[in-house]
Amino acid sequence: MHAIDQYRTQGVLFCDRFEHWDPDSYNSTIYNIYLLLRAGTDIDYLNSMIRETYEIPVPIDNIHAFLMPVRDIHFRGTFSNNRGKFMALLFGGFFVLVTSCFNYINLTNILFATRKREVGIRKVNGATRSFIFSQFLVDTMLSTLISFNLAILMLEVLLPWFNSLMDTDISLAADLQFFGLGILLFILTVALSGVYPAIRYSATQTTNLLKDIDNLVSGKSYSRRILTTFQFILAIVFIQMIMVIDRQTKHMDNQDVIGYNDEDVIVLPGNQWGDLNVVKNELLANPLIEAVSWGSAVPSHGVSQTTNWKDENNRVPASTVSYEKDIHDIYGIGMADGRFFSESFSADKENSIVINRLTAEILDYDDPLGESLMLWGEQYVIIGIINDYMALPPVFPDNPALIRSSGDNDQYLFIRIRPEDRSSSHTFITGVLNDINPDYPVDIKYHYQFFSIVLNREFHSFCQEV
Repeated sequence: MHAIDQYRTQGVLFCDRFEHWDPDSYNSTIYNIYLLLRAGTDIDYLNSMIRETYEIPVPIDNIHAFLMPVRDIHFRGTFSNNRGKFMALLFGGFFVLVTSCFNYINLTNILFATRKREVGIRKVNGATRSFIFSQFLVDTMLSTLISFNLAILMLEVLLPWFNSLMDTDISLAADLQFFGLGILLFILTVALSGVYPAIRYSATQTTNLLKDIDNLVSGKSYSRRILTTFQFILAIVFIQMIMVIDRQTKHMDNQDVIGYNDEDVIVLPGNQWGDLNVVKNELLANPLIEAVSWGSAVPSHGVSQTTNWKDENNRVPASTVSYEKDIHDIYGIGMADGRFFSESFSADKENSIVINRLTAEILDYDDPLGESLMLWGEQYVIIGIINDYMALPPVFPDNPALIRSSGDNDQYLFIRIRPEDRSSSHTFITGVLNDINPDYPVDIKYHYQFFSIVLNREFHSFCQEV
């Protein structure tokens, strides 16, 4: 009972901060649950038992609960196909490595014509086949070792630029795993590029080695032809892949697939700054700040869905978000019909709602404006239909969207700045927010940089307050 009482006490504090959440009812699944299993537990069997015995307490089709090992979260625990991306990058790297090895073999074939007398003289003076084999393999090992050192040096030089471009924090860690993978890759490279030439030319007869160079070079070298042909095939495939990726990137750049403009939009946690109307007035005093708003989700990132809308028998999930009235100034999302929330209408904050086109089609009203819509047991009046935009991550299908008016505070703070002087804008925003709450760090993140780190900070902040 002590644990339950403690939970309820925390729930009361939580509800004081988020008034629309009820700790005694099932409203959402925004938390990650971690279980410590006994050693040797069969996760597949345990997941099958959970699937058979546990029911999601809301009527949603094609959904079930399951456990996932922590080590798999980076590959399977996000909305993006990280495993697929990793395998594509791994395949691309291996592709380039194999092509380079074939190129090295071809160059070795060509240069051998200039070394055949050297090898022949060594054999005449008693060099064995194993000695010649070792000589060619050592040559390959030295070339590979030099290449490895140059590659590591280039990584050290280029990684800061790559991290700033991709907003990553990749670094070279000189640990046992790094050295182990490096040694394995070194051995693989030497084997792919050095073993075949060493075997072939160590087995060449001494009489052939002492013939004219022209005879050896002009002879039928099927291996060189096969390797050259295969190398060109790989190069053509690689170039075609690059062309497809380039065309797809240009298509994405030229097509408005997301339905909003996130250029120069800063996304920050919103709950830490108290009344966001005060923050908005302070920030808009600076001409470098174009617009300020807030909401419960970041477009294309947040996922909040419910089936508790339309009627009691509904099983179609809809995304539910709340936004402040000026969100269209932030992202440029216009209205298809009706209007967005406004201070001129006092009822907007209580019982008004904005929907998207798909919601209007599902409701099947002749004219949805002014009609009632049930959400979480309460009736709302539809005041507008918003233009289509990518509210959820792109892996989700098109969803009905239900937008309510935010209060004086919400999960995220959105700030659109002028691009001419970003540094001054960052300094000004940081100063204003530090004056309001000096205990919470300000980490400027743009919309395209937004990751789960913001969610983690909000969760840790909540835990400290509770």
